[in-house]
Amino acid sequence: MQNPEARRRAIVAALIAVGVIAVLAIAIQTRGGGGDDEPVAPTQAAQIESDATLPPTVEGGVELGSLQISAFQCAERSTPDSDCMNAGAVDLSTFSMTLPDGQEVSLDNTQQMEDGSYQWLNIPIGAYTLPSANFSGPAGLEVRNIAGPAEPTTDGWTITNADPNQPAVINILFAPSEGSPAAG
Repeated sequence: MQNPEARRRAIVAALIAVGVIAVLAIAIQTRGGGGDDEPVAPTQAAQIESDATLPPTVEGGVELGSLQISAFQCAERSTPDSDCMNAGAVDLSTFSMTLPDGQEVSLDNTQQMEDGSYQWLNIPIGAYTLPSANFSGPAGLEVRNIAGPAEPTTDGWTITNADPNQPAVINILFAPSEGSPAAG
């Protein structure tokens, strides 16, 4: 009779061998090496169950997120960002941006929140180009700064919407084109 330690090792080795064989069998089956020439179509119940496991932020295989944009007016170009934002949001005069899937987000299809921000829900995750010619703020003001997941480009900004669980939050700061220098 084997000692208990040797018996335990033998059982563990047998379980590992069975596990390896099961993994190999599954791999062979999923690669089409299971011997069947024709794949079996899943039943409707299986399709419903697999669809039920998809996260709600996935539509047609595209992961969806949201975008929130707020505009603020600075009294001068040197006004600190926090002072501009504490004064409250201002309305954008124009805004439009085309997403890589061809969908356009604009003031026509936005939801304006109580705090004055604009929000678009269920837009594809990705990086978008926001041309500077496609938006404007209050008359007589120009963009001083864009804060958030935005990188300057030659003709605007690239906005990145990367997290389906958190909106990409962009703050656009407008200031008079004349006056004191921009805040550093």
